[in-house]
Amino acid sequence: MDHSDARPAMLFPPELVPHLRSSLAGHSVLDGLSDGTVANLLTIVFFASLEAEEGEYLPIRVVFGGSQGDEPAQSTRWGILHWTFLSFDAPQPCSIRNMRRLSRATMQDWTLVHLASNAGHLQIVGLARRGFGTDNGAFLEIVAPVPGRLEVWSGRRRVVEYAQGNLIPPPENVILAEGPVQRALQRAAARAGVSTQAWPVYVEAFAAMVRAMAAHGHGGILAITDTSGVHIESGISTARRPSLLALLNQLVEPQLHDEASGAVAEPSSRQSEGVIKAALRSEIDRAALEIGGLTALDGATLLDSELSVRAFGVILPTLPHIDVMQGFNNQPSVLSPFSIAERGARHRAAAVLAHDHAENLVFVASTDGDVGCILREADSAHVVMWRFTGHAR
Repeated sequence: MDHSDARPAMLFPPELVPHLRSSLAGHSVLDGLSDGTVANLLTIVFFASLEAEEGEYLPIRVVFGGSQGDEPAQSTRWGILHWTFLSFDAPQPCSIRNMRRLSRATMQDWTLVHLASNAGHLQIVGLARRGFGTDNGAFLEIVAPVPGRLEVWSGRRRVVEYAQGNLIPPPENVILAEGPVQRALQRAAARAGVSTQAWPVYVEAFAAMVRAMAAHGHGGILAITDTSGVHIESGISTARRPSLLALLNQLVEPQLHDEASGAVAEPSSRQSEGVIKAALRSEIDRAALEIGGLTALDGATLLDSELSVRAFGVILPTLPHIDVMQGFNNQPSVLSPFSIAERGARHRAAAVLAHDHAENLVFVASTDGDVGCILREADSAHVVMWRFTGHAR
């Protein structure tokens, strides 16, 4: 079967509701809400993103707490606010016009329009500011970063991505799913000595870099590789600096305690630890965005297994022809031939890097945000590319 000819039917925002419910099975935020209410929420955000405010298209950012009323509880841990709310005296109608008008107040990605449901009716009840910590998915964030594109987030997990009428498997999903890509990342983590406790944050940080590369719109290549075997005279090598892994390890260090007695620290000590960990989380997020931003330069950005940048702007060699197979659902047994030549020099260069350096993870993004992961396992002659688009082109 030639999977490249598959053309799934175009979806409209209301048709995303079953997928959203499936992805959030057991999530309390959707309890008591009808499919019509959820469909209305997605539709309003989608169409608000298509309209300009004073001639400018601005991102639409919404946080939704379900049927929690006008004054939701502020989520805290160790005294660190995860969300702070500026509530309106009177709720505003949840309309495309109001959503678009408030978009100028949410230009920073940590500020969102706060919605709630009252007897099945959506209302704008205020503005919300995301704090340093994670709320573990207590709220849903619905974001339209560009016109016609929807993303739904639960905490740090992107559960839905929709563009051009299609559901798009998020790029980080191939990292999180069991399969060849995750095994390659696990081997890189093992070389760096990543602990079991630090592994989830290690994956999360790398996924954030991939998202940042896809988001800036210039395309790019991001690879975890042994730079000793890569010709980097054409790029910019970087001096050794404290690795991102060092920050990850500090973030997951055990809670403070009295070493002599083993007793848990006093609340004030736990609060101090919370402040430090929140600052570390903020620094890790910022570093991931900065590294993702480096991929906007022509050439590849190369990381070592500790997620430190070793070189960027590296012009990689290309070959007129290289055999590449296309993978589906991150399963090595489902492969079909893929014409990498049709994707241009950037994709060919990424494929050559993956071919010449087995087990090295290579992510490549087009200017339209289309992302692929390319990998050759050590015991395989195939270079395999997993792509993240609504359908294979």
